[in-house]
Amino acid sequence: MPLNKKSARQKPVMGLLAALICMACSAQGSTAALTLEDALRISAVEHPSVLARRSERNAADARLDVAERQQYPNLSFQSTGDGLGGRANTVRVEQPLWLGGRIKAGIDSANASIQQADASVVQAQTDIMLKVVASFTELGRIQARQVAARSNVQEHARLAQMIQRRVESEISPSSDSTLATARFSQARAELNQLDSLAVRARSTLGQAIGKPVADIVLPVQRDLLPYTLDQLTQAALDFSPAIRRLEGETEAATAEISARRSDALPQVKLRLDRTNSRSSSDTQIYVALDVQTGAGMSVQASIREAQARKDALQSQIDATRRETIDTVSADWADLKSFSEQARDLQKQVESTTSVFDSFVRQYAIGRKGWNDVLNAQREVAQARFQLADATWGELRASMRLHLLTGLITGERVALTGPTRFDQAMPTESSSVPQPSPSTQATSSAPHITSTVTPPAHQETFNGRAITAWDLITLPTPTRPLDRALTSPVPTVVVAESPVGPAASLSDAVQVQPAVTAPPPSPQ
Repeated sequence: MPLNKKSARQKPVMGLLAALICMACSAQGSTAALTLEDALRISAVEHPSVLARRSERNAADARLDVAERQQYPNLSFQSTGDGLGGRANTVRVEQPLWLGGRIKAGIDSANASIQQADASVVQAQTDIMLKVVASFTELGRIQARQVAARSNVQEHARLAQMIQRRVESEISPSSDSTLATARFSQARAELNQLDSLAVRARSTLGQAIGKPVADIVLPVQRDLLPYTLDQLTQAALDFSPAIRRLEGETEAATAEISARRSDALPQVKLRLDRTNSRSSSDTQIYVALDVQTGAGMSVQASIREAQARKDALQSQIDATRRETIDTVSADWADLKSFSEQARDLQKQVESTTSVFDSFVRQYAIGRKGWNDVLNAQREVAQARFQLADATWGELRASMRLHLLTGLITGERVALTGPTRFDQAMPTESSSVPQPSPSTQATSSAPHITSTVTPPAHQETFNGRAITAWDLITLPTPTRPLDRALTSPVPTVVVAESPVGPAASLSDAVQVQPAVTAPPPSPQ
């Protein structure tokens, strides 16, 4: 009997140890947060569209090899038979002497194909990295909104419990409890919607990089505001893989025109024929002159066709240049707008939080109504939502400009540090330091060190420096329920990273009436 009691006492302890071991194992097996650099690097190397373009690049190399081999002799064999059963075998060795520029046109066309293939690889990398940036920033924006939404649900749950106790104590009307419950349900609905959007965004990002995504972190990128729009636009035009691909197609069309013109010119070839038959053997060496005009003198028509195709490609280049300028201008405008919005919304989050705490205290002494308290909390949540949109929108616009201007490519994925474009794009101010003479002497490619933004816009709150990301992840402080109407303004609690794919808080928070009523208010 004592043994049974001892074993009964040990069972809860063993269960607790097992639970702790499972938690430790799960913590060790959890994947690290995905960074934007890793996501861009993975997609630029492993995505199927990039691999397909690399295969086309290998095919272009083989095509150039074929075009260069046209300069060498050609060996052919022909066998014929007669009605008496005899056969004549002819071996021909043919060396082109002058083909009117056909061989050179073929080599030029193959080189243009290599240029097209190179540009296609870069364009495929840029396209998939733009998709990764869009998916990454969308997931980050939704996760930041989830943090604000969970805080909003918690605060509405606290307010609902508080007013429910006041209604049960007949201090407040029942309509206030109904309104609080409605606002709490609305907050839960917003959180549930964000949870669904987060699943979709995480799936989209996972498909882009080919790996499951658990959590992401907000990166620090270069500050592009010191550059002018003209400088970024010119860099984008110089880098644009779409323009380079069309220029390669234009060169290929020019080579095709030369090849078509060579068809109308005579071709001079040196031939050696060795014929063996049953009765005789013969060897002939001679210079052959071939002239081909095409069916119905179609050579000239084919030349006009190739020229029209070249003109069409030139028009496409002009259209692509205009699209590039328009895209860079739009992203530049978004970058400046979101940057200013993030700075203003920081202060709005601080002010609305202070107003909400003030309204709670004023409600306790009868200077504010219950609807004013709920509206103030809604303004806090909306300000945090807008700050999340502005912060991640600024990152999205900045990363798009990085990709469009070539500051980030599939071969050089770095969000900080110098780039090969810094020398070509001097900044407006002297904030970008010049390299030292010793650095210029040891480096084959001189460059300027890029400026790196600090962790977003630095502000202070309650005597401590905080960032825009801190304000997004700033939960509304939870106060004891029995002191909810008289507690002072609480201190700020800052989260260091966004919330991962955890279970929704809306499923765990329930509005339950308190057992004891609060002390009667002064009113």
